Amino acid sequence: MLAAEPKPRLRIGNTVTGKVVKSVRFGVFVDIGLPHLALIDLTCMEKPEVYGFPKVGETVTALIVDLTDDGNARLSLRREN
Repeated sequence: MLAAEPKPRLRIGNTVTGKVVKSVRFGVFVDIGLPHLALIDLTCMEKPEVYGFPKVGETVTALIVDLTDDGNARLSLRREN
């Protein structure tokens, strides 16, 4: 039997790609392969009124801004200056 490929270790500051699976009034939840969905809240989106709000099914690339001990991640779509 083949061994499963190890998942890369996630760290704050890493960039991840995932699929938007749920949209709520305060942001979107993204599946990045963790046990819990990752959150991108409105404060971590750069001008959603200009650049658009990610839609369910869309693939996004985001920056990890927080990882909690219970397996949750917060992501950001803000562009670096």
